[in-house]
Amino acid sequence: MIEVVAELSRGPVFLAGEALECVVTVTNPLPPTATSASSEALAWASAQIHCQFHASESRVALPPPDSSQPDVQPESQTVFLPHRGERGQCILSTPPKILFCDLRLDPGESKSYSYSEVLPIEGPPSFRGQSVKYVYKLTIGCQRVNSPITLLRVPLRVLVLTGLQDIRFPQDEAVAPSSPFLEEDEGGKKDSWLAELAGERLMAATSCRSLRENPFTIALPHTPILLLSLTDFSNCHMLLEDSLILIPHYKEKPHLGLWLPALGTPQCGLQAHSVPFFPDLYNISDGRGKVGTFGIFKSVYRLGEDVVGTLNLGEGTVACLQFSVSLQTEERVQPEYQRRRRTGGIPSVSHVTHARHQESCLHTTRTSFSLPIPLSSTPGFCTAIVSLKWRLHFEFVTSREPGLVLLPPLEQPEPVTWTGPEQVPVDTFSWDLPIKVLPTSPTLASYAAPGPSTSTITI
Repeated sequence: MIEVVAELSRGPVFLAGEALECVVTVTNPLPPTATSASSEALAWASAQIHCQFHASESRVALPPPDSSQPDVQPESQTVFLPHRGERGQCILSTPPKILFCDLRLDPGESKSYSYSEVLPIEGPPSFRGQSVKYVYKLTIGCQRVNSPITLLRVPLRVLVLTGLQDIRFPQDEAVAPSSPFLEEDEGGKKDSWLAELAGERLMAATSCRSLRENPFTIALPHTPILLLSLTDFSNCHMLLEDSLILIPHYKEKPHLGLWLPALGTPQCGLQAHSVPFFPDLYNISDGRGKVGTFGIFKSVYRLGEDVVGTLNLGEGTVACLQFSVSLQTEERVQPEYQRRRRTGGIPSVSHVTHARHQESCLHTTRTSFSLPIPLSSTPGFCTAIVSLKWRLHFEFVTSREPGLVLLPPLEQPEPVTWTGPEQVPVDTFSWDLPIKVLPTSPTLASYAAPGPSTSTITI
């Protein structure tokens, strides 16, 4: 009997393009006092990373397989196929690497081998949806002489950050004498450099937007306005108190502008990087008038962040009785792979709610909400078969009666019992606000949502 243990040193979550490191330990569990005849032997062991794709037959219409290519699933159990017995298709795999050959272990003896492989950067992220599934696994195959192959599978979670495919590892231009006795860890340098680059891109993408790239509008009544050009704004040091600065948008929509409240002190030295702390505002209205104003500070987030929004109902002309906001993902099958729907059939678009906030808001002037993005969820992505997008789904319940007041009278000559009306005529409507969700640090995802990083099998 031989025990094989595979352990991921950093956890089960990785970023596409990173190097996966796994330590494979082979042990003879018999006590050392056993006779030498109890020694165990393995002919060979190999490791490979692969991605399995599985599609729901009721939602996805995949093209028929190419009959010109023979099936690579031989009946012989002595051929190493990491996806043997798995559901779906193997759409991505790395070259197999041999860990050892002709290994013999005495009772109580164990040996460890290190496996390292770079995760393909062109693959899809790990995803378990209602229409399709992308599952990554590290498979280790071991075989005794004249025995079938035994497979040990270690589940992985892969996050994909778009834009790293075209990045090349910078070469050191310094000329220095090389020594054959000094081992340089180029893989470790590249891995750490890629992780730092991904962190910088995620921080830049999810931080508040810059002044020139994303203008927004804030409407405040009865406020003085200063109209300045971009050049004037960069040289402005004296701002009027309680004023607004309007900077015209000079690109696609020149009629839009950027409104910024002044800091209110002379020589404040207002810079462009102080702009993003003001939210984007959206007017919410139905067919009978304005309900309120929704504000959100940014539209790009990372896994683990909170989506914070504010709702101002004091300026609305239509009474809002209740509202709810849900953080959802929208899984949509591409049109060329959609299954034709019959009457009562399953739609090609599915929604999953990850967080929800509901509030009764009659006579509420201002309120806010915070929806956490789960670390275990999948960031938005798009492949040839399916796309995943994030959104905020709002539902409002408004009153049909103008100027609805459901408060007890303030002054009564005698004590009375007041009860609200049993029925109120209402209308409901919904609104969707798209947002973007990007990956986070694989180390953070591993600590916050731990998964099995060690797998064991007995041969």
